[in-house]
Amino acid sequence: VKLVVGEEGHNLRHGAAIMPEALRWLWREYPKPIEVKEPPAPVMPPRPAQAANANPNAPRPPAQPGGPRGAVTSIISFDKPWQQVGEIYSSVASPAADKEGNVYFADPASNRIYKSDASGKVTLFKDNTAGASALRTGADGRLYASQLARKRIVSYGASGDEKVVANNVTANDLALTAKGAIYFLDTARKTVNLIDASGKARVVSNCENILNPTALTLSPDQQLLNIADGHFKYTWNYQVAADGSLTNGEPFHRLEMPELSPQSGVAGLTVDSTGHLYATSALGIQVCEQIGRCAQLLSKPEAGSAVIGNIAFGGAEKNWLYVTQGGKLFRRQVKRTGVSAWEPVKPPKPGL
Repeated sequence: VKLVVGEEGHNLRHGAAIMPEALRWLWREYPKPIEVKEPPAPVMPPRPAQAANANPNAPRPPAQPGGPRGAVTSIISFDKPWQQVGEIYSSVASPAADKEGNVYFADPASNRIYKSDASGKVTLFKDNTAGASALRTGADGRLYASQLARKRIVSYGASGDEKVVANNVTANDLALTAKGAIYFLDTARKTVNLIDASGKARVVSNCENILNPTALTLSPDQQLLNIADGHFKYTWNYQVAADGSLTNGEPFHRLEMPELSPQSGVAGLTVDSTGHLYATSALGIQVCEQIGRCAQLLSKPEAGSAVIGNIAFGGAEKNWLYVTQGGKLFRRQVKRTGVSAWEPVKPPKPGL
């Protein structure tokens, strides 16, 4: 690639002169299929020489242009595409991984929950689930779910035994803590509620400024709670107090918006161990840095109008990203790792 600087004014002479050569370069290997190559990893410059008593953790100079920030190749590899898991189902919702990396997902329309092992093999885990959805795995190893029709939250053991956790609740999404507490989102009432380890429930946020709360997830260290707004360009961020209360809520992660719609369409949230937030949206999977900026946008597993819904990390190493689209579940091996409710991790300090 070379740079040719024109000396003409606002006319077509320069463009017309270089167009043939540019097209020859663009089509130089035709009819050979286009080969997608990942850029080389950036080389971090060494720290400058320091005195003996200098801070050994002082930051290095910034990476050279072409670094991974903002590049999808910092998250995905082109030679590891999306894979469909299982078949086409009546509906697919809320993938959730257990301690072995198996991923459970719900088919609320058929009243079933399925289990996918590390190889992608799918088996029926539970039948007659009363439309269970919003699956999450708890620190106790049980699979938690919301039964909207019965207005309750339940949990399932390894054998599928069902236990009622809370009655008279409407939970559209769940977020579980290492201490056994459960945050649940009531979209219709626009409230976030907390069921503490003793089983007592209370409202911890009325979501006053959130137009359409659709999903929630905790930060890797469980110090923050993120709430998605399907009608707004920001997700909301709340600090989690010692007693589980939510404080200092503010719009934080800024999402890219569709050109012809004022709504982000966010339906699902998750985080990785570095503190990046993953939001399924009308445009695709948006990946936001800790400081709130959208850094990457991953395409949907399948092109078309079918929306993507819920998202989660799974696999033995937590390095498979699972996402629902239409009546299908997809997964893709990535360069990041997810976080489990029973094992909070402190993310690295955010960079600017």
